[in-house]
Amino acid sequence: MDDAGASWLVLVDPGLMIPTAEAYSWLTVSNRLNSIEGFHAPNGPECATNQWTNDFEAPVFARYPELATIKDQLLKFGADRAALSGSGSAVYGQFLMISDAIRAGSALDGRFRVKLTKPLPRWEYFQRMVEKE
Repeated sequence: MDDAGASWLVLVDPGLMIPTAEAYSWLTVSNRLNSIEGFHAPNGPECATNQWTNDFEAPVFARYPELATIKDQLLKFGADRAALSGSGSAVYGQFLMISDAIRAGSALDGRFRVKLTKPLPRWEYFQRMVEKE
C-alpha cells in the first residue's frame, strides 16, 4: 500500500479458512498451463487506476459470497477503497474519516472479528523493524 497519510483500516476476519493452494488453483486459466504465465495480467492503462485489485476476488467471492457482502458493506459505510486480503478470507477497507471507520467496525463487529488500525508510514515501519528492545 502507498503511504496514504491520515487513513484508517478496518480489518474484518469472518473466520473462514480458505486453503491457499486451493485458492491459487481457482486462478488458473483453463486454456493455459498451470504456471505463472497463466496468472499474468496484461499491462495497460486499465491497470493504472487508484483502485485496489486482487485477482483472488472473483473466484473467492464466487465461492464465498459473504466475503463480497463484507466488501460491499465497507464501501457503503464510507470506505474509500476495500479489498480481499491475499487469498482470503480477511477483507479490509481504507477510511479517510475515523468516524466512518468506527461506524463500519461497530456495524460488523457483532458478526465478525473486527480490528480498527492506523497504518504506519513506511519510514516508521522500517524504523521499528530495526529498533533494538
